[in-house]
Amino acid sequence: MTQENEPKLPTNLESDVRVRRAEIIAKLAELRNDARKEANIQRDTLKAKLSELSQLTKDYVINGWANLGATGKFQFGYWLGR
Repeated sequence: MTQENEPKLPTNLESDVRVRRAEIIAKLAELRNDARKEANIQRDTLKAKLSELSQLTKDYVINGWANLGATGKFQFGYWLGR
């Protein structure tokens, strides 16, 4: 892989993460007024995913997405797949 192509992967990964984060936030907004037990469990699960994303961002996106290492790419890929 050339240096020219390297920034494309993190940029795509960043975009995928941002889209998924927006989907989770939108789903949380939908569930906000739902009092069912199932909705409460789903809200907790979604909040946990956002919390995990926040921690991953703090741990791996230190000097920007373009400088994301292999471990960070793997972790974000794994987060997106779950």
